[in-house]
Amino acid sequence: LSEEERRELVAAPADIGHEVMLCRFLRAHPASEVAALQAVQRHLAYRRKYAATISVARARLPPDMEDFAIDLLPQGAIVDHLKMLQLPGAAGTADGSPVSLLPLGHIELHEMAGISESEVLEWFIFSVEMRSLCLHNQSIREGRFVKVVEARDCHGFKWSKLFGSSALIRKLRAIVEIATLYPEFLGGLLLFNIDPGLLSVKLVKRFVPEQMRDKFVFADRGDWEAALAGGVGLSTGALSSWAAHIEGHSLAPGDGRWQQLTPSAPQLVRCIEVAAGQQLCWQVRCCAHGGRAIERSAIRVSMRLLADRRQHPAAAVEQLFAVAGDSEGAEVGSSLRLPASAAATPPPVLGSAVAPAAGAAL
Repeated sequence: LSEEERRELVAAPADIGHEVMLCRFLRAHPASEVAALQAVQRHLAYRRKYAATISVARARLPPDMEDFAIDLLPQGAIVDHLKMLQLPGAAGTADGSPVSLLPLGHIELHEMAGISESEVLEWFIFSVEMRSLCLHNQSIREGRFVKVVEARDCHGFKWSKLFGSSALIRKLRAIVEIATLYPEFLGGLLLFNIDPGLLSVKLVKRFVPEQMRDKFVFADRGDWEAALAGGVGLSTGALSSWAAHIEGHSLAPGDGRWQQLTPSAPQLVRCIEVAAGQQLCWQVRCCAHGGRAIERSAIRVSMRLLADRRQHPAAAVEQLFAVAGDSEGAEVGSSLRLPASAAATPPPVLGSAVAPAAGAAL
C-alpha cells in the first residue's frame, strides 16, 4: 500500500481497518497475498469515490450495533418494495448466522425499474456498510468469522420480468460489483421455493462471480428439508418468522381474511411452533374466488413436522390430505400429537396448501 492508502486505512471506520476485515480479504484470495492486497486497494478506491454517501451512512450507525436495522436505511420506497425480513444471528441460521430474506414474488419489479440507479446505489451502500459493522461486532463478540446468509423466497417470482428489463439488470450488476468489494461477507445464498425444472436458474448463475457460486443452494418449492439443511439453511425459528412475514402479503385483494391461490403463486404456508407432547388440530376451508370453480382434488393440504437437524436428527413426520374442492366451502381437518420423547426445543409444524388451478382461496 502507498503511504496515502495506509493513512486511509487507519482513518477508516474500526470495522474496515480491523485485522478481522483484512483477514476476510486474505480468505477471499487464499492463493495470492498480492491479489488480496489489490482487493484492499480497490476497496479503498471505492470508499474515495463514494466518500460522501459512506460518511452520511456512518453518521447514522451506532458503533456497537449488531442487529441489522431496516429503519435506519435511506430510500424508504426501495425498502417498501423489497418487503425484506432481517433476522439476527440468534434467530437466523442453525449455526447462528444472520439472515437477510427477500420474498421475490412480492417485489414490484416495475416500481424498482423506475427508481434511479443513484438512489439504488445509495440504499445499497448504506446497507452494506451497516452489514459490515454488524458482522464485525458479532465476530468480535463470538470470536469467529460471522457471515450473512442471503435467502430468497422464489415463490411466485417471474424470472422473465427480471431478465427482460435492461434497467433492472444494470442496477443488479452495479450492486453485485459493490458487493464483491466486501469479501467473505456472504456465507451463502439460499434460493428456495423455486418452481421445479426452471431453466432460469442457469441464467441466475451468470450474474454471480465465480468465487461465490459454490455458496449457492437451490431448493425446489416444498423442499423444506433442503431449505433447512447445512450451515446455509434456515433455522426452524427463522422458518416460523418467514411464514409470519409472508402471510400478510398473500391476502386476496380487498379481503383481509382469505389467502388466494393462483397459477403463479400456487402455495400458501403457515408455520407454528409446538412442544413435546402437545396436540394440534387444524382445519382448512377452500372456497371459490372470483366466480371460478375449484376442480376436484385440485387442492393438496399437507402438514409436516420439521425439526432442526442438529437437535432433532430423526424427526420427520408428514401427513397429506387431498381436498375434494368441487363444492363451495370444502373443508379438511385432522390432528397430530407430538411424541413426548421429542427434544425440549419446540420444532415448527409447517402447513401448506398447493393448488395448480386459479381461483382458490383459503
